[in-house]
Amino acid sequence: LWIIRLTMGFKTYIIILLLKGQILKMGKPKHDGKKLIKTLKTVGNVLFWTVLVLSYAVGINGLIGRLMGKNDVSFFGINAMVCESESMSYVNAANKDYLSGVKAGFIKVGDVVVTKRVGSPDDLKVGDIITYLSSDGKSILHRIVAIKNVDGRKLFSLRGDANNVNDPRLVEFSSVTGKFAFKISKVGYGVKFLQSGYGTIFLAGTIFIILLNAYIGTVIDERKKKADADK
Repeated sequence: LWIIRLTMGFKTYIIILLLKGQILKMGKPKHDGKKLIKTLKTVGNVLFWTVLVLSYAVGINGLIGRLMGKNDVSFFGINAMVCESESMSYVNAANKDYLSGVKAGFIKVGDVVVTKRVGSPDDLKVGDIITYLSSDGKSILHRIVAIKNVDGRKLFSLRGDANNVNDPRLVEFSSVTGKFAFKISKVGYGVKFLQSGYGTIFLAGTIFIILLNAYIGTVIDERKKKADADK
């Protein structure tokens, strides 16, 4: 599905380029037509670069983590990860009581989740969604369901909103890597795609189209200036 969406996005972008060329060929367009073309191009560029920059940021984050032998690397206390599990995507019937009145089950597979660094255990409370490193080094995104004091230390019991049991071990604060800040829906599919071999081809094609668009725009502007000068 996401491949189809990406393809449709490219087709739309190319159609806009063709329409722009045709309108300029036909002569001086109406003011409203120029404004519409400019608006469409601006919106398209903003969306494209936003997704691209975010995708690069998450991708680079993962790459640096792999080079450092870590699964979680933050920049200025901010981290981003792609949700690959359904454990926070809906509310299990067993959890409805304690999740009543709480926004839950809203983090879907493919979402990019942004977290912020936590200063101390006292900054966390029951109900918070956090990320932590499991015993095998994987980054887990779950909700705090209980906090226990053991020998003067705070240990956190966690569970996914879609799970009917708590995580197998209590989590120490030293394993906590961030607290949920916000999510961006479905962008993770693009991130994963960009990290693949096909994604590399896609990026190369995108850069080619951008350069081609810039070249075509320059040629059209020069011809228009020349035509105006000859009048």
